[in-house]
Amino acid sequence: MSKADDGPVRQGYKALEDLWIGNLQRLVRDPVLLGPASRFLGLLGGVRRTCQDLGEAWLGCWGLPTRSGQRETLALLQALEERLLQLEDELATARTMGTGGTGGARTSGDAAARAGDPGTAGAATAGRAAAAAEEVGA
Repeated sequence: MSKADDGPVRQGYKALEDLWIGNLQRLVRDPVLLGPASRFLGLLGGVRRTCQDLGEAWLGCWGLPTRSGQRETLALLQALEERLLQLEDELATARTMGTGGTGGARTSGDAAARAGDPGTAGAATAGRAAAAAEEVGA
């Protein structure tokens, strides 16, 4: 299309668009259409939620994760991570104050791992894994 045709084409498009918008606005504001349309949209919302609930129930029967389950798990993981960071800060503060030293060990889990205690050695590994995941995410 040439530059000369650009002006009239745009003007024609604008005039047609204004005509359609005016008619659609009058139609949408009409109470005869507005009542049934709002009820229909409400019904569609209920059908959508029912379908989601049925889908989640079906996935749950098979032991598969659902969106809501994943959200809950993520919220729990975030809470655990925040608590872990808070405890690490408290431990660092206690070390600098000289009141809570562990004899040079970084964490009690590391000391347990060195001592061969399998019950708490996993905590040190989990802490290092969380720190590594945080570094990768940053």
